Amino acid sequence: MKKLLFILIPFFFTQFAEAVEEWPSSLHNKLAQSVTFVRTLVSSKRVKESTSSGSLLARVTTRVIQNNLNSSGFAIGNGHFVLTCFHGIDNRKSCAVSSLRNETQMGKVVKTDPKDDLALIWIKKPLPPLQLATASRLRSFESIHQIVHPMDKKCVEKVGYFLYHFNHQDFFTIRSEHGNSGSPLFNQNGEVISMVMATNVCGGITTTVGRDLKTLKKFLAAH
Repeated sequence: MKKLLFILIPFFFTQFAEAVEEWPSSLHNKLAQSVTFVRTLVSSKRVKESTSSGSLLARVTTRVIQNNLNSSGFAIGNGHFVLTCFHGIDNRKSCAVSSLRNETQMGKVVKTDPKDDLALIWIKKPLPPLQLATASRLRSFESIHQIVHPMDKKCVEKVGYFLYHFNHQDFFTIRSEHGNSGSPLFNQNGEVISMVMATNVCGGITTTVGRDLKTLKKFLAAH
């Protein structure tokens, strides 16, 4: 019975997610300044290519193929720190951090927690920091917002509902995509209440899994 509810509840609220009103553009634009795109170089190799099959006209060029990990993050604390997911940096010591204004700077990974899938990045040029909510627990079916920085595109807002909490994880009706891991989830007041970690598929319904606020605060407090 419990398993059936976990299937039906996300389905029901996914259909009516549009009932949650989006923020005024002024609030969206303010919060979006703090959301980042994080790119981590995993590997790079040079490949030689021939531009022609003819032996006399053939010209060999070298192309660099890079394998990157892409994720999101958000500024926290004094603005010099960006919180993101550990699986988005793959245990690397540095990464590129891009803001909404397409300003990119190299960041230094200063703290990681592979178990809770969290990482903290230091950046030289600060960004407007986001505020964490004071309440650690969400109310069932509370409306929530997500601002994502999908690859190098414009930050977009998604809306949905909080479903339930289990084992330091929050489950939401919002559909996250590749590159959204590490993006913040907000309450109606624009305070961070969770952070996207992954997606979960149950009964054909996709929900977003977030790291709960208590775990985020514990990770940041120990820094």
